[in-house]
Amino acid sequence: SSLGGLKAVATPYAMKLRTDNFLTSDNFKEIQQHYPKRSNELRFFNERVLVCDLFTRLYNQGKKVAFHVSDFVYFGRPDDVLNIWDIPYIDDLQYREDQQGLEQYEGMPFYRKDCTQLLWLSALNKYDSSLNILHQHDSRALVMQASNKIYANNLVVASCEELGLGLCS
Repeated sequence: SSLGGLKAVATPYAMKLRTDNFLTSDNFKEIQQHYPKRSNELRFFNERVLVCDLFTRLYNQGKKVAFHVSDFVYFGRPDDVLNIWDIPYIDDLQYREDQQGLEQYEGMPFYRKDCTQLLWLSALNKYDSSLNILHQHDSRALVMQASNKIYANNLVVASCEELGLGLCS
C-alpha cells in the first residue's frame, strides 16, 4: 500500500506515514527544509528526507547499532521517498544447522539484523551495494562511519513533538 500510494503522488513532496500514527501539526514541512547544506559523500537523495527520532537508534540493548532508521514517518521529495520504499520483500529468516545439529541464524551468536535495519539497507543498496552489516550490533569503524555520514547527508531526524507526529497508544 505504501508503494502504491507513493507511485501516485503528483505533488512536490510526499509523506509515508504508518497507519498507527497521525499528524498534530504541519511543522514537518519547515523542518525538512531547515538543513540544505550537505556533503557529497554518501549523499543519495535529491533533498534530505525527514524521519522521526523514535526508533532511529544509535544504540540498542546498550550496544551501538548502524543503519537503524525509524519507519514511523518519511517526508521529502516524492522520488526520494519512493526510492526508499520501492524495495523487494524481505526474505523469511533462514536457519542452518551448525556442526552440533543446532539451528542457527545468520549472525549467531549476535542478535540478528533488525527489520528496520533491513528496510533501510535494502533502500541504500540501490545506491551503494557494498553497504551491509553482519548482525544487529555490527559496529565496525567503517560501518559506523558510513551509517553516520548517510544519516548526516540524507536525513533530518526530529522528535515527534518537533515534527508534529502523534502516536496511537
